Amino acid sequence: MDYVFPKFGDRVLGVGAPVGRLANINGWMIIVLAPLVGALTQRLSAYRMVVIGGLICASGVFIMALPTTWFLAAADSGFGHWLGHSYLGLQGALHPYYVMTAFYLIVFSVGEAFYSPRVYEYAAAIAPRGQEASYGALAYLPFLIGKLLIGTAGWVLAAFVPENGPRRPELMWLIFALAASIAPLGLIVFRRYIRVPEAGREEDE
Repeated sequence: MDYVFPKFGDRVLGVGAPVGRLANINGWMIIVLAPLVGALTQRLSAYRMVVIGGLICASGVFIMALPTTWFLAAADSGFGHWLGHSYLGLQGALHPYYVMTAFYLIVFSVGEAFYSPRVYEYAAAIAPRGQEASYGALAYLPFLIGKLLIGTAGWVLAAFVPENGPRRPELMWLIFALAASIAPLGLIVFRRYIRVPEAGREEDE
C-alpha cells in the first residue's frame, strides 16, 4: 500500500489523486477499533486472533481485484458522493476504484485491529521465561523480509500498471491479494507445528 498505491493512483485515477486522504481511513479506523476489539476478545488466543485478522486483511485486498463495473452503482450512491465530493473534494463522476479502495481499507482495518496488537503478544507467550524481549525482537523479522522483497511490487506495478500502455490493475491487485493470503493460510495449515498453548486463553480446536 505504501509503496505502490501512490503510483497506482497517479496512473489509474489521475495525477494528484488524493490517495493519502484515502489511506487515512485506515488510521482513523485503527484508532477506534484496536482498543475496542482488544477489549472484546481478551479471552481468545493470540494465535487465533492473528489468523482471523490475517484472513480478514487478505479478503479486503481481493476487493481491489474485482471488476470495477461491479462498483459503478456504489460510486453513484450516497456513500460514493459523500466519499468523493465531501471527503476527498473531487468534482464530477467518481471512479469506482475510489469506492473499492475505501471498502478495501475498511475491511483491511478491521482485520488489522484483530491481528496487529496480538502478534507481539504471541511472541511473548511462546518465549521461554527470561527471553520475552528476544522473541519480541524476532517478531519483527517478517517486516524486515517484507522490506527486502518490496522491490518486486515495483516490477508488478510496471508490468500491469505501466506509465504508458495498456493497464490491468485488477491483475496487480490479485497478485497482492494472493501474496497477502500466504501468511494466514500458512498459520492454518502448519498450526499443529507452530502453535503453542497460551495460559488463560481459549484453546483452538
